[in-house]
Amino acid sequence: MNSDTARATGIVGLCTVRLLDTQQIRKLMRVRGADKSIAGAAFAAGMTIARFKKLPPEQQRIVQQAYTALIAADSIAARPEKPGKPSLRDFSEEERVALGGRLLAVKARLPHGHFGIWCDEKSGLKRNTIRVCMKMTKAAAPDRTR
Repeated sequence: MNSDTARATGIVGLCTVRLLDTQQIRKLMRVRGADKSIAGAAFAAGMTIARFKKLPPEQQRIVQQAYTALIAADSIAARPEKPGKPSLRDFSEEERVALGGRLLAVKARLPHGHFGIWCDEKSGLKRNTIRVCMKMTKAAAPDRTR
């Protein structure tokens, strides 16, 4: 099974079921009550929960089965091992301050609420490393970073 097949499943005449992206996962985590059981399949099919509920029961079942098969295939698919994220001890104090300055510059450019997502997806660093480096930069030059 290649990676493209493992990431999307087409249901002829209905929809394409894809793995959830970060935004959809966050949305799924906010769903409560009885809708929680169908929300993953609905979002993976590119639908709202309300639209998914309007599908005939047979089509709902088909979408849910496709989503279940897709997430099962993704969880067992061979993934290349990622090297561990660098930690604080991998950087000298000067490197930490310089890294903190670059991180603060990125944070200033991004819209509110997007820096955490950027850190997780793009930085390649642990959250604690990011937090400490930024704190060290602010302490080193408090007038420059505000």
